[in-house]
Amino acid sequence: MSTPGASLTDRHTDATLKLIVGTAADLLERGGVDEVTARAVAKAAGMSERTVFRYFASRDAFLDAVAAEVARRIDAPSPPASLEALRDFADPLYRRFEEKAD
Repeated sequence: MSTPGASLTDRHTDATLKLIVGTAADLLERGGVDEVTARAVAKAAGMSERTVFRYFASRDAFLDAVAAEVARRIDAPSPPASLEALRDFADPLYRRFEEKAD
């Protein structure tokens, strides 16, 4: 969410980022990984493909943002902070996937 007093440009940037990432997450939920392309996201969001590329420096940055949005939507547990905690992370994560299968 934009901070109070944010400029119109900042609010527009935030809204566009949310639209791009939200649209990508929606496409992922409906069709899978193969559906999440810059072209498909741009078309579904009603913007140019160039706009999508303007907001993300790389495909990895784009995919990281989409992954963060999906994790937020399914209320995924926080990633483990240590290697020891990693072995206990999979079970709650998979439980969240199952609970949010739709």
